[in-house]
Amino acid sequence: PRKVIWSSGAETRFGMGPYILADGKLYLLHEDGTLYIIRMSDREYRQLDSMKIFDGVDAWAPMAIADGYLVMRDSKTLYCIKIAV
Repeated sequence: PRKVIWSSGAETRFGMGPYILADGKLYLLHEDGTLYIIRMSDREYRQLDSMKIFDGVDAWAPMAIADGYLVMRDSKTLYCIKIAV
């Protein structure tokens, strides 16, 4: 049987949005257009940040990261945000 290592809990749900792993972080896009950044850990759920990027309309498409930028889209618009520090 599989063992659950951590959970985001009942209050934090992500809907059907996509996710991508990069640089020890999990980037999750909620279907409403909110981006969550979670530190990867084998001990706990640790949310680093969240931000409403856009008013999501079917924001289920896969995301991509290239050269410090995160590319995401909903059903109408493509978005690119800088994630490199």
